[in-house]
Amino acid sequence: MAFSLAHFLVEYINPGSYQFQVGPLRLDEQSWTIFYYYSITTLTTLGYGDIIPVHPIARNLAMVESLVGQLYPAILIARLVTLHAQTQRPWKDG
Repeated sequence: MAFSLAHFLVEYINPGSYQFQVGPLRLDEQSWTIFYYYSITTLTTLGYGDIIPVHPIARNLAMVESLVGQLYPAILIARLVTLHAQTQRPWKDG
């Protein structure tokens, strides 16, 4: 949700930051749902290509979101494996 709000704010502050396949976006109270969709597809690195960041700030935000989408599960799984491995040791350090 935070990334979708950030994408919405980038478009609100600088209209035209994103290119839409259906044409220009008219911001209203339902526009955040479009950026929620875009945020989920970017976070999962699925990226259908129907919304394209064209402004440098929008591109950087999309890049950061993609990195978070890749690193968060990797770090979480690594931490869980480490915790599991520590509880499975038959000996204790120290």
